[in-house]
Amino acid sequence: MSEAERGLRLLLITQELAADSSNMGVAHLWTNELAPLVERLHVIAATTGVVDLPHNVTVHALGKERGRGRLSRWPALLARCHRLIGGGRVDGVLAHMVPAYAIAAAPWCLVRRTPLVLWYTSHGRTRALRVGARLSSAAITASPESFPMKKAPAFVIGHGIDTDRLAAAPVRSAVSEPPVVGVAGRITPLKGLSTVVEAVAKMRDDGSPVELRIAGEPFYPADHEYFGGIQKRVRELELTDRVTYLGALPSAAMPDFYAGLDAFIAWRDRPALDKTGLEALAAGTLLVTNNVAYHSALGPFAGDFLVPSSAEALADGLRRALALHPGLRTSAIEQLRQAVLEEHAASSLAGRLVQVFRALCEGREPPFPRAAPAAKADERG
Repeated sequence: MSEAERGLRLLLITQELAADSSNMGVAHLWTNELAPLVERLHVIAATTGVVDLPHNVTVHALGKERGRGRLSRWPALLARCHRLIGGGRVDGVLAHMVPAYAIAAAPWCLVRRTPLVLWYTSHGRTRALRVGARLSSAAITASPESFPMKKAPAFVIGHGIDTDRLAAAPVRSAVSEPPVVGVAGRITPLKGLSTVVEAVAKMRDDGSPVELRIAGEPFYPADHEYFGGIQKRVRELELTDRVTYLGALPSAAMPDFYAGLDAFIAWRDRPALDKTGLEALAAGTLLVTNNVAYHSALGPFAGDFLVPSSAEALADGLRRALALHPGLRTSAIEQLRQAVLEEHAASSLAGRLVQVFRALCEGREPPFPRAAPAAKADERG
């Protein structure tokens, strides 16, 4: 069988592969969607858990869940790259979110002329990102604002979320009494939870009280310190009866979480297209955000729900979202949900990933627009 006749054989390198992961369930989702489109899919994962994957997927575990430290995982990663890429067993490599994975795979990709693609959607402009992006055949990202390097910008291919599961929730036109708002994801200063808490206090003081549900947990020591400060501030503002901490929820529980909210808050100090806001829209929940990366996703409603970065503006945006007439509310939810289903479904993203690798294998540029980063992007990129 010639290379032209053979299906693609791809390698995905990711941090975690587990169906019930609260943070990286997307890797398991993408693997399931990508596998039917290729001949063979290899996945190298630092951490593995319970998986349910097609027969043409081979998982290579690096053992973090068994206590293996970074110093022992790195040689194991290099050894697997040598065997899979250097041995000619894959036609393309996708490094997911971690530029160091692209750096690890690059020597064998360069020797074998195997396309190396870096997926990155965040604001961080690290040295590893600059090196990893330069060593890659192409970088891909979710939105123009989600890739921080100005030189050699990434191709924009959208996000890939579990729209099938999320869209199963029916649209609720009626607002709860009192209304329920929520946030989700890693608890870290970047996500502006302190602003959310202040907005909830302002709404109570102005006679429009809401309940706040927080789904997520801190990861690093600085995050834990920040979360401690948040909890202290909640007590100072006498909001303990209005704030519920749910901890990290598994992927399977997120549709019910979103569906139980009257509005979801996606707050971020620096713009990048977080998947949580898209998931909320797909689940039929209105979104209020300061993150300009959501401008296109909000479409005609951006003027109402894309707000300045202050507690006062967030409180105003929430009031507008919660005060919508039931008919207009239902119409807005259905319109926003449909846009997300069309542009950010995991199945669609898998098809675009295949297009990227097909183009690179044939010596062509991927057929997607390049990001145009904001002026604050790293000039050294």
